[in-house]
Amino acid sequence: MTAEPLSMSIDVTEIMEQAARFSGSAEIVADEMDIAMDTSLDLAKEQIAVRTPVNVGHLRGSIDKTIYGEPPNFRGVVFTPLLYGIVVERGRKAGAKAPPIAPIMLWVRRKRIVFTRVLKSGKTVPLSIESTAFLIARAIGRRGIKGKFMFEKGFEAALPHILRIWEKLPEKIAARLSD
Repeated sequence: MTAEPLSMSIDVTEIMEQAARFSGSAEIVADEMDIAMDTSLDLAKEQIAVRTPVNVGHLRGSIDKTIYGEPPNFRGVVFTPLLYGIVVERGRKAGAKAPPIAPIMLWVRRKRIVFTRVLKSGKTVPLSIESTAFLIARAIGRRGIKGKFMFEKGFEAALPHILRIWEKLPEKIAARLSD
């Protein structure tokens, strides 16, 4: 399953043209842009993390950021390297094949979930962890699961703050150039 990444682009052509008139401006512009990108990614990462569901915290703890390239032609990304992150983000369609039971067995064990079966004699007996995980996996395959959209919602929450950071960039560059 692949998902289209959420993205935004900021055109800094005008900032670069204005700053180019000052001696030593390239370093200042690059430095301020780097700070703006780093701060923007921190905001997005924070907003995504607080919206990420927690079992033991592996998914939330895996959310990270990176920057590719150098200012002004660079790109920042907030991501999780965990494969199941996309399933938590976007969900899983009903009618798909059941997910693997090994991770579900671990979850069943950790949560101490016990399914039971009633025998013909009327006696109730617990199912094994493997049987319980199999039933859960089969139900997920049949019913699907809803996505949490923590990346999408987190990005939307961070966006107004990120835009303010970049809107203030010319002012910050000008202040440093006038020093």
